[in-house]
Amino acid sequence: QTHEKPNPAKVTALTTPAKVTSTFGKSGHKLPVTKMAFHESGIFFATGSVDGLVKVWDVRHGYATHALYPTVSSGSGGRGRYAVTCLSWRSNATCLILAIGREDGS
Repeated sequence: QTHEKPNPAKVTALTTPAKVTSTFGKSGHKLPVTKMAFHESGIFFATGSVDGLVKVWDVRHGYATHALYPTVSSGSGGRGRYAVTCLSWRSNATCLILAIGREDGS
């Protein structure tokens, strides 16, 4: 089975509605996704959820490449438990650096 990359429609104006060409199914998050950010390369995007988990996804193949649990200083076993409130990729198509902001200010 071959996976062909969908050809996204070009947006000609800000009022042109986007069309979904494919979906990935379940997010793998236990709680709702609160934020999502696309890397400028168009290859990766990140999702963050209420449980503090951030996942990095490969758009070409539709799977998560990384699961990131932001650490906290309290005794929660080293895994973040606060909602992700901000995701921002560094503006560089050759580098994957993701800033993660959470409800507790970390």
